[in-house]
Amino acid sequence: MTIKITPTKKLLVSLFRFTCVASIVATLHGCASLSDHWQIVTVEDTASGAAPTQYESSIKSYLGNTLKDPFSAQYRNFSSPQPYVETTRIVTQAPTLVNVNGSATEMRKHCWLVTVDVNAKNSYGAYAGWTTHVFLFRGENIISAVERRA
Repeated sequence: MTIKITPTKKLLVSLFRFTCVASIVATLHGCASLSDHWQIVTVEDTASGAAPTQYESSIKSYLGNTLKDPFSAQYRNFSSPQPYVETTRIVTQAPTLVNVNGSATEMRKHCWLVTVDVNAKNSYGAYAGWTTHVFLFRGENIISAVERRA
């Protein structure tokens, strides 16, 4: 069985394809233009304090409260404190179809970054493997801690 395509059907198929492509392009064009209308307000907090001197004992004390078996913890590669700027963005008004402008607040907090590799036992009594922990300090106080697995 063969289907015979008449010139009218070809025209309708071509018109349908053109309409689909045009609507997709128009939709994507509208989405792309929204990103150009962001107003970003930056709030800078430069009070990082002096570089921490007791960071090793602070980190060991912190991890002593978070590890399953803190007495088994092994530490290596303590980095010296490095200046760091932690940046966080908070969207205060997202773009919508009615209001294409978006606004966000960018918080920039100056602090000190210290990394250390830690290996400690897990719940089963086996060493879990070396993980890198990243600590942010303001003066002698830890303000953030994140574990990164390799």
